[in-house]
Amino acid sequence: MLTLRRFLSMLLALTLLLGLAVPVMAEDDCPSREFLDVPPEGHWAHAGIDFMIEQGYMSGTSTTQKIFSPN
Repeated sequence: MLTLRRFLSMLLALTLLLGLAVPVMAEDDCPSREFLDVPPEGHWAHAGIDFMIEQGYMSGTSTTQKIFSPN
């Protein structure tokens, strides 16, 4: 019984760790990944910021750093 509990605990821990790794891999194709001040994926404004960058409407507010200034 103890072995089964250990196995299930390890399986649960592995599942949780893999769940955390998926969003990190998904950000590789995110247009705003280079900007230092853009909110993370899941934030209500993130998709809109990505759209504006992809369409070329906005490219940031600084010429020396990758800053978007969303506020």
